[in-house]
Amino acid sequence: MPKPPVPLVRIRALGPLRITCGESDATPVTQPRRLALAAYMALAQPRGLHSRDTLMALLWPDANIDQGRQALRNSLHELRKALGDVIITSGRSLVGLDASRIDCDVYGLEADLAAGRVDEARAHHAELLDGFHVSDAPEFERWLDATRAALRERVFDATRMAIAVLPVVDASTAGDAGHICDAVLDGMLRRLARMPNVRLLARGAVSRYRDRGHSALEAGRELAADLVVDSILTTPAGTNEVEVRLEVIRVPDGVLLRETALRADRENLFVLEGALTSAIVPALGRAADDDHDDRRTAQPTKDAEAYVLYVRGLYLFLRAAHVGGRPEDLHQSRDFFERALARDAEFGLAYAGLANYFAVCAARNLLSPFAEHFGHAIALSHRALAIDPALAIPHVHLGVQAMYLESDWPAARREFARAVMLDPSYAEARRFLGILLFAMGERERGLRELREAVRLEPQMPFYRNSLADALLSTGEYASAIVELRVALQHDGAYRAARERLVRCLERTERFGEAIAERRFAGDADAAARFERAFAGAGAAGYRRQRELELRALIATTADRVNGTRPAAAADLFNPPELQLALAHAELGEWDTALEWERRAVATQPGKQQWFRGRPELDRLRSRPGPSQVSRATARP
Repeated sequence: MPKPPVPLVRIRALGPLRITCGESDATPVTQPRRLALAAYMALAQPRGLHSRDTLMALLWPDANIDQGRQALRNSLHELRKALGDVIITSGRSLVGLDASRIDCDVYGLEADLAAGRVDEARAHHAELLDGFHVSDAPEFERWLDATRAALRERVFDATRMAIAVLPVVDASTAGDAGHICDAVLDGMLRRLARMPNVRLLARGAVSRYRDRGHSALEAGRELAADLVVDSILTTPAGTNEVEVRLEVIRVPDGVLLRETALRADRENLFVLEGALTSAIVPALGRAADDDHDDRRTAQPTKDAEAYVLYVRGLYLFLRAAHVGGRPEDLHQSRDFFERALARDAEFGLAYAGLANYFAVCAARNLLSPFAEHFGHAIALSHRALAIDPALAIPHVHLGVQAMYLESDWPAARREFARAVMLDPSYAEARRFLGILLFAMGERERGLRELREAVRLEPQMPFYRNSLADALLSTGEYASAIVELRVALQHDGAYRAARERLVRCLERTERFGEAIAERRFAGDADAAARFERAFAGAGAAGYRRQRELELRALIATTADRVNGTRPAAAADLFNPPELQLALAHAELGEWDTALEWERRAVATQPGKQQWFRGRPELDRLRSRPGPSQVSRATARP
């Protein structure tokens, strides 16, 4: 006789959590911890089997090992009784749900999002596990908060239209028209960025199309945009006008949605930008049209020349902001920002640009002392916000001050989140928010923000380096190596990325490649020492040489902490006590690592978050109290 069909287990996780089996509407599982266990096994990424140890830590964090195992066994047994043979295992350590037996509404939502069925996704989306709570399970609650946020963001992103606004082509004969092109582009981007259903592809991703080697449609397809905006600027002979011919193309089918030509006097660039943006808006759909009101976009300055000077400064600043960018460009950007402010002392954008200049120069030791010049950046940021509260850039500087200099983590979080809200395409705000979230223990959310920064500015190596740092610390070495190799393709002289790549290769025991990267870094003597050690004693020889390197690093870093060597501005952003704790942890000297943490926290308690935010130091959380640490082994 044929076997009866196996009943499906239905998990309704969008809205209040409800689990049923077969045709019955009864809810055979009601105990919160068992519901949480089933929901986690169904929804946690990556999908599939999960470690029993992870499940115990999530739902029975206060139990000892034997108690946790027993509690997990009992819960799995009860789930089998209630739902049938839906639990699957692999060996003694992995357990999960049979996906072929699960009907989950979240899977349907994800399928709609992947297929671009935006209306269906929006119609079916509700808060994940709405109102659900498990007492005394903080790690589960953190996972749930992060998963809810990620799903909300996916649905929100899917309802936004991705637009690639290509650099304005200069087809004029005027010598300064290139700067006018940049000004017009900047204005359109600022206006479009304030529209809630628009996702602008960032300048870094689009800038490579400045010298057209592709058609606009080809560029849009390479960028995976929904719409691409192409424009050409000319200067009609015998006039003081500029003319911009603009096309809006729907990328999936190549349909030309809008074509127009607009003229304006050079003194009225702001009006021209507004008219061009208004020409784009109808192609975005009715919702965007309703949201667009050009009167709400405050005119940044009434002085057209001041505006052009600002944009020229911005172009130089962005060019210098790349790792390896020229300090001369950075210093010249200051000149343009100051000239713009000389023409209009109430020009908020120019104050924000000048704040950027002082912040970056102070952080890179191009201006010293650090406190004086970064303080100037903060003062300029407050001035910019007083003029225009909608600017995102100043909030990043205020967040940096709160996080790195004052250890005020809640204030920093508010500032970075505010910057992202004001300008979702601002990659620097995403990067700092990602670093903060990761340090505060929200590691998945932090990684998402860091990945978004890379997506927004794929050609900026330091965004990839920041992402790789987080990936390296969580043991995702292969992914970190990919990011670092791409960063080094963009800038082979980027030493921090090269050194981090060496660490990744060492952790994966690819010692020959690590030696080659050391040689690429330009330290021939160090590479030779490691090569001799590896040739003589293999992996053990390499590790011994690495220990010697760490000992030397510890000595010089400890000297900086103790004041016998000068401190560097970089120490404010990467506390030397944290560097020492990580070095001792790599050597297995956990008591000494813990003492460095305590020493840092004794003078500035807020610094402890940096230590708690490093997965490599998670073991310190279970170390004994101060009175139990052997003073013989703890000698920072």
